[in-house]
Amino acid sequence: MYRAIKWMILIALVIISFSGWVWGRVYLDIDSPTLQKIPIAVTDVLTLTNEQWGKGTDTWLSGNLSAALELTGLFQSIPKEAFLEDQKPRPFSVDTIHFEDWSAIGAEYVIKGRFNVLPGGREMVVTWRLFDAVERKMVLEKQCRGRTDNRGDLVYPFVDDLLNALTGERGIFDTRVAIVQKKGSTWRVISIAFDGTGLASLMAGDALVITPRWSPDGKQLAYTSYQDGQPALYIRTINGRQARKIASFPGINLAGPWSPDGRKLLMTLSKDGNEEIYVMELKSGRLDRLTNHPAIDVSPTWSPDGRSIAFVSSRSGAPQIYVMNSDGSNIRRLTFDGPYNSSPAWSPRGNRIAYEGRKDGFFQIFTLETDGSKLVQVTSGSKNHESPTWSPDGRYLAFGVRDGGAYSICVSNSGGTGLRVLYESKDPCRSPIWSPRLSSSHILEAQPSISSLLTR
Repeated sequence: MYRAIKWMILIALVIISFSGWVWGRVYLDIDSPTLQKIPIAVTDVLTLTNEQWGKGTDTWLSGNLSAALELTGLFQSIPKEAFLEDQKPRPFSVDTIHFEDWSAIGAEYVIKGRFNVLPGGREMVVTWRLFDAVERKMVLEKQCRGRTDNRGDLVYPFVDDLLNALTGERGIFDTRVAIVQKKGSTWRVISIAFDGTGLASLMAGDALVITPRWSPDGKQLAYTSYQDGQPALYIRTINGRQARKIASFPGINLAGPWSPDGRKLLMTLSKDGNEEIYVMELKSGRLDRLTNHPAIDVSPTWSPDGRSIAFVSSRSGAPQIYVMNSDGSNIRRLTFDGPYNSSPAWSPRGNRIAYEGRKDGFFQIFTLETDGSKLVQVTSGSKNHESPTWSPDGRYLAFGVRDGGAYSICVSNSGGTGLRVLYESKDPCRSPIWSPRLSSSHILEAQPSISSLLTR
């Protein structure tokens, strides 16, 4: 049904369904087809507090850190049973680590930590240190503060900065994926964290909601809703109760993505009798038409620099991906493989575009270079994979999966490995859209290793 509706859009019918730091080398390249997971050892955390609070917390913290590292798809945690170094509590400076013991078991990196519970027992501070076992030096220290029952604040900020130190770019544990879901008679937009926890409702109501789009600062959502009986385009603050209607022309009003600077919004309108792509300047309300063709033009997406737009058009006789300049000029076709290609998403790195395409009777996720070369099939199998969306660092893709009456949102790295289910439900859930990085109030400091840290 959903696929049929998407086709109806492309043949001009109205939509009726919802659619720090590093010294020397950069160690990891997730885009490499020969990527090997990095062996890393995480020791139990040293307690600086009394026995009541320290009991079990040392292994709880190290276990959650190991799980978070493996979740990235870049690391392989070495089992503690293989450790050779004496694990008795000790200061965790360079001169107290037996690097030869870690190298002997294949560890390239070692993580050590210590924690202290603050007065009152509700918060703790954890200090993490990352050591390079090969070069025998400390790479990063980070201090995290959070509730004693919240692993995210105590672990994830460190993982984000660890990835920055080893890859040149922060991780994405401070991001979320928004999803449209129909539960009974209620339509809602929910969001979920990268680790599959923290399910939250962003908005809910009786009216059909489609195509939610995060603002670049993560503080607002643009979306299309039928709350007045006809499709109209709205903007609302995250978790806010008030929505501002910005487009309610006759016919289709489909929300597209915000421009990278947050000043403009792409949209698909049929107010002139045919689905075309427009851009609105949000401050003034000025509307400019970008496409003008008898065929159907929908699903626009910005390039990261805001200079180009990819979109779907049926001008070749079937839905295919096209690219144009941001002013609508220089339109050129991008996809030529497959009978039906749609839902383009431009990588934040600027080098690739993801999309869904039909192959052997099912829809799969593909990526290609912005010149149409180097086609990669990300998914496979006898399920429909839809609506790809990139993580802010361009390392991962989230997408919807339909298998009969079962629905799920999955995540894999950009090459298709490390596939896992982020969210699943018997209720229809589709249209995932990844948030930008969101701010955290519990990060105290992050710094590269310096000589004053080596003797602590």
